[in-house]
Amino acid sequence: AFYGCNGINTVVVHAGATETGDYAFANNTSLLTASIGDGILAIGKHAFDGDTELTTVTIADGIKTIDDYAFQNCSSLTSVSLPSSIEAKGHGCFYGCEGLNMLVIDVPEVWDTRNIDTVQAENSGGGLSALFTGDFNSASYSWYIDNNDVVNLDGTPVGTVISFLLGGQYVHISEGTHVIKCVATIDGDNYQDTYKVIATQEGIKVGLVFYDCDADNDSGNADGLISTECGWRYLEAAPADLRIVDGIPTVDSTVSGYSDVTTGYVFGYYRTSGSGSNSTVGTTKSAVGTGSANTAALVNKMGSDVYSTSSGSSKTANYAARLCDILTYSVNEVTYDDWFVPSKDELNLMYTNLRKTGLGGFADIGYWSSSEIDDKGVWFQSFSNGYQGSTNRGSSYRVHPVRAF
Repeated sequence: AFYGCNGINTVVVHAGATETGDYAFANNTSLLTASIGDGILAIGKHAFDGDTELTTVTIADGIKTIDDYAFQNCSSLTSVSLPSSIEAKGHGCFYGCEGLNMLVIDVPEVWDTRNIDTVQAENSGGGLSALFTGDFNSASYSWYIDNNDVVNLDGTPVGTVISFLLGGQYVHISEGTHVIKCVATIDGDNYQDTYKVIATQEGIKVGLVFYDCDADNDSGNADGLISTECGWRYLEAAPADLRIVDGIPTVDSTVSGYSDVTTGYVFGYYRTSGSGSNSTVGTTKSAVGTGSANTAALVNKMGSDVYSTSSGSSKTANYAARLCDILTYSVNEVTYDDWFVPSKDELNLMYTNLRKTGLGGFADIGYWSSSEIDDKGVWFQSFSNGYQGSTNRGSSYRVHPVRAF
């Protein structure tokens, strides 16, 4: 938006926007101060990259994500205060900030942000790194998981990198949501940073985990779900929106032709004949944990094709629930075929935990849930502002598949 706009000395970003956007204020060599105010949840990739005169950045509590290279090469930067609300920092977000004395837990480029796969970690590019941005003569490091100090499994202290593998100079981490903290003593002064992670034993290489149903078990269990009873623990979003390429649904954005095809699909009307009355499937629900059953019920009742308009005989096989039901996606020679359209509340969790923190590659447009309202309307959600409401079943909205494991 303001890329290369020399002449601006001060930037204040406040409520009204939720993120700065990528390259928003990059290569502005006259910018001196920046204030990221309340309501901003994410600082985009390269947002202030190359602002060589920037000296001070103030970030309000509430921000969740600082993306890749956000403050790269801000060589005059001397002061940044990172609030405890930050859960995800991208790779190299303060790379080249030679004047800044600050400890930053850095994320390998090949990692999916916030997600650790404890089985496949040997393929994930190492661990979290403690990166001190300034010059120093001596340093020592102490690492903590959920406020408990940790050492490597072989008894040696953890150095600048904490790795989550089995055996040797690695740290054990259990499944679930954890807060990792590093305290570094640099030339006698203490610096620290924290980073939130979700550790699982499978699935991380497929997409992004956005919900752990056991995370609240010790604090009231508000969702009423326990993994040992419901049969799953994590909800994971597909790596990209669903699109049909050469007649086959896919969530692989690297497939040739992916970016050239239609992005929206109907939910579909259910009736027994073209001249019949519309009705609901009648068993779909809105709560977390119901998306899979919703999708199965919709496909079982509506079949291989649906009516695309509220009256008449026009039909299509490309409707949201069926496309998720027949979707397959293979990673590392493992094929995943258990995708579904998220329920109303699951869709909102995707918006809150992924879209609002700058993760998942979502568009500023409407997405389908699998939760019916009546014979004409279905719950959808705008991923530009989070609004949830009713829309008619013949509307064209995006589909972002989910799986539970």
